[in-house]
Amino acid sequence: MIRVLLSKGRIADNFFDILKEKKMIENKPVIDRKLIFRILNMDIMLVRSSDISTLLDFNKADIAILGSDVIEENYKNKYVELLDFNEEKCKFALAGFPETNVENIMVIATKYPNTAKRYLEDMKKNCIIIKMNGCLELYPNIGLCDAIIDLVESGKTLEANGLEIIRDFDPISTRIITTQNKANNSEIKKLIYKLR
Repeated sequence: MIRVLLSKGRIADNFFDILKEKKMIENKPVIDRKLIFRILNMDIMLVRSSDISTLLDFNKADIAILGSDVIEENYKNKYVELLDFNEEKCKFALAGFPETNVENIMVIATKYPNTAKRYLEDMKKNCIIIKMNGCLELYPNIGLCDAIIDLVESGKTLEANGLEIIRDFDPISTRIITTQNKANNSEIKKLIYKLR
């Protein structure tokens, strides 16, 4: 039995869609308050993405399925990536008011400070980064920051708040990761083969 950590929300929905698409399951499970599902040879545990590292490190799971945004922000180079589903439904983006000039951006609000720092270094841009957890689109409008770096799917929330994408960064997709000592596990390899 493979113990699987599955990030709650959009990632869980995507993963169950993939299982259905690959005819590994007939119907998506109903996710209400249940946190563990047995599907095929997997015990799937629904968890917050912030708990994944602890559970992997304490050997409470074999693999984790989560978004590349979380990997980029929290686990870069810490785990072995086994599979990228490449569905890319959203992307990281720098966003601000239509008249915003990149040269004049001094303060950025983001939920992803480590990722933002790397993007800004690539742009050779030095900014103050403010870590925020709420609705980032609000903060340029109240003068807290000049721009934001966030995940963007349709761009409708940006547009509704008078913002637009200034620059696109990496697309986000669902990935499967594991620890170094489990990367060559034969059961995990079989599962990855089926999911490709």
